[in-house]
Amino acid sequence: SLFTKDASFLNFDWKVEWQSTVGAAGNAGLLYYYQIAVSTENNPTAAEYQVQNHRWTSEWKDLLTTAGCNYEVTPLLPTRRNSDNSPNWLRAEGHWNQSRIISYQGHVAHYGNGLRLLEYQKGTAAYQKAFMESKYKTYTVYPTIHAGSFFLQDHGQPQMKFRNLRVKRLTENPWGPTSPYLNKASGKDSTLLDTLAFDRNLFSKTTTSVPKYMIVPKVAVKITTSGDGLDLQFSEAGNYTVSLEDVRGMRYSVHKVKQASQYFLRGKFSGSPRVLTIWKGDKRITESIIGAK
Repeated sequence: SLFTKDASFLNFDWKVEWQSTVGAAGNAGLLYYYQIAVSTENNPTAAEYQVQNHRWTSEWKDLLTTAGCNYEVTPLLPTRRNSDNSPNWLRAEGHWNQSRIISYQGHVAHYGNGLRLLEYQKGTAAYQKAFMESKYKTYTVYPTIHAGSFFLQDHGQPQMKFRNLRVKRLTENPWGPTSPYLNKASGKDSTLLDTLAFDRNLFSKTTTSVPKYMIVPKVAVKITTSGDGLDLQFSEAGNYTVSLEDVRGMRYSVHKVKQASQYFLRGKFSGSPRVLTIWKGDKRITESIIGAK
């Protein structure tokens, strides 16, 4: 499984495209509010947007485990599922699906291919009842309103593919009284629009500064691995910082590159994968998972 080292996401609009391979069972999950410090298991602190295809039959027709649901807690809206509880919003395996999770202070909406699939609010009586009936009921952190990281679940299905992962931190409430995304036709200001195009960004006129740790790829880096080490070629000469660490964030080494356009990092990179991060000044320009070939 993969997760972000940044675990400060509470108010966000997270988008992911995914597909499963034709003819193969596909099952994974998009977890959010995940806290690695509490547990390294898949779910104890994190809600899960279920992703799967119909060949994963054990959960395909279950109200609380089918594609798009908030796993074991919140089912799909009746309009987004068939009479046998299978999803009607999903594209067939071999085609890309667009999933989206909008969160603000514990209020959450799942979207799939532009359609609103469900909503829930942590802390309500209905949510607490559903939580206590789920397998997570013994995990005290799970139902609280807390920030966390994003987690792509490895469920033993290597045929699952992901692309175009992106997130926007929200500084305005999509459910606020003046929000342009409220479903006025519902007669109440408690739900978001039933359709929301994947490429429509929330509060797109909001301007924010670029965070220090955002990747700004103004300098291209060509990375070539070999049995002797890593060859790094930069598109422009300059001063760079190169760091290697494991996927848990345990740093192995830091290297300074002085006014150069190429650098060779000698070493054997077998075994566990390493995270290679390259900085120019205070801007992170690339981050890659590397290993021996």
